[in-house]
Amino acid sequence: MQSIKDKSDENIAASHCLICNKMYASSVHCSYYAVFQLGMFGYRKYYKNMSEALYDSSYSAENSKRQMSNQKPIGSHDFLINSIESDLRRIDKKKLQQYHDLINSLKETREHADYKEQIIDYELAIKSKDDALLLITILKQLYSV
Repeated sequence: MQSIKDKSDENIAASHCLICNKMYASSVHCSYYAVFQLGMFGYRKYYKNMSEALYDSSYSAENSKRQMSNQKPIGSHDFLINSIESDLRRIDKKKLQQYHDLINSLKETREHADYKEQIIDYELAIKSKDDALLLITILKQLYSV
């Protein structure tokens, strides 16, 4: 069975290969998911090997709480991003700001690459991969993965 960390490693390698083959939008997609998957792996490992089911129930509980207070439900990606930001807030506010800025930019670029009729060029693909590598470094330091 391939671990989510292995999938993260594969996605960052795929991002590089896709750039070399001028498949820039797909590269952005892989850069983002490399970060998302490592974030999920690190977060669950940090919290005593949290199972996928427990993670899912935490996410569901958050949305139930939001529904009771008439708030919009939170997406699974935003839930994980917010959870990681909470951990960074306690440990390193400078890295928190860097993580926040980079992940939101990368997420927006990935959404454009996946869903908009927008050209994703070489420079944007490289920036996305470089941002992903910085985010991966932050996650590895935060969660010791």
